[in-house]
Amino acid sequence: TIEGLYSYQTRQTINFEQLTEAGLFGIFGAVGSGKSSILEAISFALYGETERMNKRDNRAYNMMNLKSSKSFIEFDFINFENRTFRKLV
Repeated sequence: TIEGLYSYQTRQTINFEQLTEAGLFGIFGAVGSGKSSILEAISFALYGETERMNKRDNRAYNMMNLKSSKSFIEFDFINFENRTFRKLV
């Protein structure tokens, strides 16, 4: 679930379990529609940093959508034992 992050002003939930049932899926959309934002949210939830935030040009970078008053990331992942873990950011 992503809210207030890059292209995602309102709360959106993506169910990867449904997407991966066939074994392979793709994320398609126009430029600026939020494809990379999904990966950035996962990276930030897991590691506390993203590729965009780690640029070496010393510019401040903010992940928050400029029209949002808050940002939220909720990431559930399932391990090889089928146990679910949740990370809230």
